[in-house]
Amino acid sequence: MKHLYLFFLLFITTASFSQESTLIKKEDFKFEDGARWRVTSKPINIKNGENKLSEVLVTVAFSENLYSKIDIDKINEMIQLVNQKSRNSTKNEYTYISRVIKISSMPGTEVWHATIEFTAQNDFGATKTGMNSADFDENYNLVKFSNLL
Repeated sequence: MKHLYLFFLLFITTASFSQESTLIKKEDFKFEDGARWRVTSKPINIKNGENKLSEVLVTVAFSENLYSKIDIDKINEMIQLVNQKSRNSTKNEYTYISRVIKISSMPGTEVWHATIEFTAQNDFGATKTGMNSADFDENYNLVKFSNLL
């Protein structure tokens, strides 16, 4: 019985870790165009409106001089925050699925801009596409969040 209990505990722990989001790593970035570090259309898994993982394409770009200072954990927090804010902005949250997230630093600054494209259903069950944007300061703090579509 003790072995069965330990096996069950191990199974539950493993199952809960399998629901973790996969995000960006510093090794994912490539130096392109002689001026910017970039991850282009990398598939990652983040939570949708039903709190299940779904695949999203992420693009992140920033200037060469930011690479040594970049905090990948903060970039990932921006991704999660933009997704959460976007999900919360929809009328029927449980139908929300993010599709594309793009984040870049503004040239010559450490200020960040993000856009997120998503789908959600309206009250009649029709799937609609939406887009939101977010601005972050040099410390990766959210400054402004806007509904675009």
